[in-house]
Amino acid sequence: MQIIKNYQSKNTQRRSFIVKKRFAALLFGLMISYLYLPRDFFGTLHQETHMEFEDYVRYYKYPIQRHEVATPDGYILTVFRIQAKYQKEFKQGLPVVYLQHGLLDSSDSFIVNQESKAPAFMLANRGYDVWLGNFRGNKHSRSHVILNPESPNKEEVRRFWNFSFHEMGVIDIPSIFEYIHNFTDRKINFIGHSQGSMSMFVALTEEHPVVKAYINQFIALGPIAYIQHVTSIPLQLYNFARQFIDLTQLLYKIEFYEFIPSTWFTTEVVSRFCNVFPLACSYAYGLVGSIDPMLDQNDRYDVISAHIPSGTSLKNMMHFHQLISTYEFKRFDYGPEKNMKYYGQKTAPFYDLSKINIPVALFLGTEDRLAVKEDVLRLKRELSNASELYFQEIHSGHTSFMWGKDMSYFEEVFNLLETHDFHDLNYYTQSTKLTSASQKNITNSSLTIENQ
Repeated sequence: MQIIKNYQSKNTQRRSFIVKKRFAALLFGLMISYLYLPRDFFGTLHQETHMEFEDYVRYYKYPIQRHEVATPDGYILTVFRIQAKYQKEFKQGLPVVYLQHGLLDSSDSFIVNQESKAPAFMLANRGYDVWLGNFRGNKHSRSHVILNPESPNKEEVRRFWNFSFHEMGVIDIPSIFEYIHNFTDRKINFIGHSQGSMSMFVALTEEHPVVKAYINQFIALGPIAYIQHVTSIPLQLYNFARQFIDLTQLLYKIEFYEFIPSTWFTTEVVSRFCNVFPLACSYAYGLVGSIDPMLDQNDRYDVISAHIPSGTSLKNMMHFHQLISTYEFKRFDYGPEKNMKYYGQKTAPFYDLSKINIPVALFLGTEDRLAVKEDVLRLKRELSNASELYFQEIHSGHTSFMWGKDMSYFEEVFNLLETHDFHDLNYYTQSTKLTSASQKNITNSSLTIENQ
């Protein structure tokens, strides 16, 4: 009897293995077949789906420049500049807007919506000099004067990815600010989405002199500082799994320092899948950032998924998780011993939002899973010394600020820009002069310009 049971058990295991093997082979075959089918087999991809940023902008007939900004710690940040459609040459003296992307994102996010609704194009066509930044580590800013993220030397790779949104705020944003101001001689209107806003909060609470001197106003879309009440499904699942295993620490221990980079799979495979199943992709993105995914441009998910995600460091994700688990807005927590080394105290210092004393505008999405109302209202209360504080709720998810179907909220952004932009000549005599160190940093920044 025992022999029969053992035989039945082995037979069941064998059949299960065969079924799994055939299923895996079927999935693999379908994927390979799908990839090598003609691109229009399941419907035509948008022509701009797999275009690089510069080609994409030229495709829509906008002038574009590519600038490379060297930070004091050696990262090479790519910054794009565009102006109005059909314009043959760049104009000087236009009011400046600097757009900064969110987590796992890039400058691409500001152009992937329909042309008439893409924030970067809307701003350019309203007469603004539009600059689009890319934080260290994303697909446009993976260079360093010494370190190579693809090096076989694991220590070199670790050093390259040793950053979080703190360094983006205290190094990347000031470096880009200084560069833009030196190039345009204008004050800068900063529009940050998600992590873009968080990094500006960091820069302002750390009272960076360059940012304070050159900023005109700060407009935060889906603003993030406190993230206690997030309802993002992947983040909630991660928090649940962390009771059993800390995935980020595990990845760090096996020397995996980069998080969700832009790859062939994310650009080619996912974009084609989203072309066939746009609603599936819409709901997948919705699980991350939007309660109502129908607010976004479902018919453009082949374009969106080909350009996003763009990667970041694992340490950055660890820093985000620390904020979620502690309910506070503070610097990276290395543990008591290392905190003493880096900060001179056992706990990580808090970012003091009461230090911010410039005009700030907060746009809250009612369907946002990441910048949730309770957290944004807490942020609003702590911006007690902002010289002006504008607050508006709109019917939007987290990503809808970039690629929503209804972008009418942007008229309020234009109103804010027109209200606060300085056109008088007094500014030019009062603007803070660059220090010699700042001049040196800009001089050392390499520049590549490509006009249409």
